[in-house]
Amino acid sequence: MEKVALQDGKEAKVVSIARVLKIPLDKIVPNLDQPRKFFDPAKLNLLAETIKEKGDVVDPIKVVPQQDGTFKITDGERRWRVAKIAAGTNGVSAISCLVDKILSEDEMFELSSLLNFCKEDMTFLEAAKAFRRIMDRRGINQAQLSRLVGVHQVEISSYLKVLNLV
Repeated sequence: MEKVALQDGKEAKVVSIARVLKIPLDKIVPNLDQPRKFFDPAKLNLLAETIKEKGDVVDPIKVVPQQDGTFKITDGERRWRVAKIAAGTNGVSAISCLVDKILSEDEMFELSSLLNFCKEDMTFLEAAKAFRRIMDRRGINQAQLSRLVGVHQVEISSYLKVLNLV
């Protein structure tokens, strides 16, 4: 545990929950079960320029260790994809990662979904499928899901109605 001085002269204790490590790109694997499936190639190439200049991602991606020695992405697949593009042109071989505790597949899906609900690139259908899956896996209703994810129940209902049309 570490102590940090605050602006008002007091001290605060800092407890480390996760570690930030520089992990080789080839040791990081995407979460194939994550709700977001589409990543705009043009935007990825544009963002690759930032990593080429800085040599690393600005915001570490979040990963969990796997039994086989790899690290599965829970948040930041787009940044990982961008780093892989940059690796081809300037030798970036590792990126900063926030390493979290080991999670079950359901916990990883839920975390990934919750983090993606806030992002603009997640499609309506991807969100609808994620809402449905969380409800089914947890055995919860729309009101309970609403409290869990911080999305109004009426909006969740609209998402779920789309699944009946597909």
